[in-house]
Amino acid sequence: MSQSLYNRFDHPLHLELGDSPLLRKGLLFLHLAGICAWVITPLPWVWRLSAATVLVFQFRRLHRLHVRPAAVHAARGLRWAPETGWQIKTTAGWRQADLCHPCYVTARLVAARFRIGRFRRVTAIVVSDRTGADNFRRLRVRLLQCAHGR
Repeated sequence: MSQSLYNRFDHPLHLELGDSPLLRKGLLFLHLAGICAWVITPLPWVWRLSAATVLVFQFRRLHRLHVRPAAVHAARGLRWAPETGWQIKTTAGWRQADLCHPCYVTARLVAARFRIGRFRRVTAIVVSDRTGADNFRRLRVRLLQCAHGR
C-alpha cells in the first residue's frame, strides 16, 4: 500500500447524518414482522394489542433517534481529527466524545457508541446511504483503526 493512500485516512473526517431511507425500510420491515407475529400468537387479545402498541412506539422512538435524527439525544454528526479525536453533534452542538468498544462495522452499516461526559452515551448508526461512499469508507477505516489502538 502506498504511503499517500495510507495518509488519506489520517485526514480529518466530518459527517453530517441526515435521513436514511434504507434504515427506515429495515426498521419498518422488522417492526411489522414483529407485530404480525404478535397478532397470530394464541394469547388474549389484550396482550397482543399491548405488544403491538409497544412495537409501534418503539419504531417511532428509533425513527426519531436514528433514521431522522430529531430527538434531543440523537447523533446528528460525527467528526474526527488527529488533534482533537472524536466529536459528536447533538442538539447541544458539537461535544467531545470517547469511542466505546466494541463497534459494529460492516460494508453497509456502522454502529458506534460514544461517551459524552461522565455518564451520557450516544449511539451513532450510519448506513451507507446516509453519506458519500468515500466518507463512509473513511469512517469504517477510522473506527477499525481506533479499535486496534491506532
